[in-house]
Amino acid sequence: MAHAGVNLMEWLKELPASVQGQSLAFDALQQSLKIVDNLAKLNIWHLDLALRNFVVKQALNSNYIEVFLIDFSLAVSKRLPLEKPLFMLPDNRQQHPILYEAIKRDWQQFFKRNELLEPEKYDFKMEIPMAIYKSDWSSNLVVDNILQPWCVISHSLGNMLIQCTQMSCLQENKKYELANLAHRMLSQNIDAQAKYSLETTSSWINSNCNQETPRPIVKSTFSKTSTIYNINKEVVIPISQPSPSKNISFDKNNISPKTTIKRSSFILKFILSIYIIASGFTLIDAFYVAYRIQVTSYTLSIAIGTLVLLLGLLFTLPFATSKFNIFRRIIQVLSLAIIGFSLELWINFVPIQWPLLMAGIAIVLIRIYQLKNI
Repeated sequence: MAHAGVNLMEWLKELPASVQGQSLAFDALQQSLKIVDNLAKLNIWHLDLALRNFVVKQALNSNYIEVFLIDFSLAVSKRLPLEKPLFMLPDNRQQHPILYEAIKRDWQQFFKRNELLEPEKYDFKMEIPMAIYKSDWSSNLVVDNILQPWCVISHSLGNMLIQCTQMSCLQENKKYELANLAHRMLSQNIDAQAKYSLETTSSWINSNCNQETPRPIVKSTFSKTSTIYNINKEVVIPISQPSPSKNISFDKNNISPKTTIKRSSFILKFILSIYIIASGFTLIDAFYVAYRIQVTSYTLSIAIGTLVLLLGLLFTLPFATSKFNIFRRIIQVLSLAIIGFSLELWINFVPIQWPLLMAGIAIVLIRIYQLKNI
C-alpha cells in the first residue's frame, strides 16, 4: 500500500494519546464514512468494509490527511453486476445475516452449477478449482439483489468502529460513546433505521473532529481614552389631536359586520385545521406501515383516549351555549393525539425531522385555539 498510504488500522495505532491525536482519528473515521455514503449514492456497495481496506495518506509534517477505500473486488453494483460469486467466504461472526445468507446461497449455486462436491460447511476454508471459478458465468446472483444493503453496510462499519475503540489515541469516555453507537449499528434489520443510525454516528464523529486546544485570551493593557461630546438636541414630541367622539348605538336585532367576519374567519380556520390534522394522521399511518411499527399499548391508549374525548365533545355539542368552544376542544384533542403518535415514531427511529415537524404543527394549532375572540 506504499503508493496510497498506510492502512487505517496501523495508522490509528501510531497516533499519540492526545487531543490532537484523537481529533485526527475522528477526522479519518469521518472521511471513511463519507466515502461509503458517496458510494451508496452511486449504488455501489462495498461488502468488505474494514480498517485494513481504508488507507490514510498524510502530508509530511502536517495534520492534513486523505482517506481512500481499496479492494473493490468485493463490491457489488447494479451498473456492473457480477458473473460469479464473491471471492470471500460466508462468516456469521463478522457479517450481517443478510450478507451471510446471500454469499452462502451463491456458493451453493456455484457448486451445483459446476457439478462439484459441496463442502459440509461454508464457514471454513474450502478448495475450489481456480480455472472453473474464472470460467464460471452466471447472472442474478443473490449478492447483486440484496434488499437491505444499508443494514449490511451499517453492520460492517459497526464492526470496524468497535475495533477503533481499542485504540489508545481515543479517550475513555469517547470510546464508551463510540462503542454504544457501533453496537446500535450492528443490530439493524430495516434499511431506514440502519441509514438513520449511520447518520447519527457520522454526526457524532463529525462533532469530535478538529477540536482545537483551548488557549487563554490575552487582553491588551493599553486603554483608549474616550472623548465625550455633550450635544443638546431639541426633541419635539408630536401630540395627536383627540378624535371626535362617535355615537355608537347598539341594536340587539342587528349583528355587527365584525362579528360576522370573525365567525367566518373561525370557520375557515377550523376547516383548514381539520385538513392539516387529517394530513398528519395520514402521514403517521404511512410511517407505521413503512417502518413496520407494531401497535403497542401506548398507541392503543392514545387512540382509545382520543376517541372517547371526541365522542364526549360531540355529545355535548347540541347542548353547549358556545359551539365555538367545543370546536376548539376538538382541534386541541386531535393535536395532542398527533404529538403522542409523533413520540412513538421518534422512539421507533423514524428520521427526527418528521416527528418534530408534526409535533410542531400540533403545538401551533393548540396555541392558536387557546387565543380568545377568534
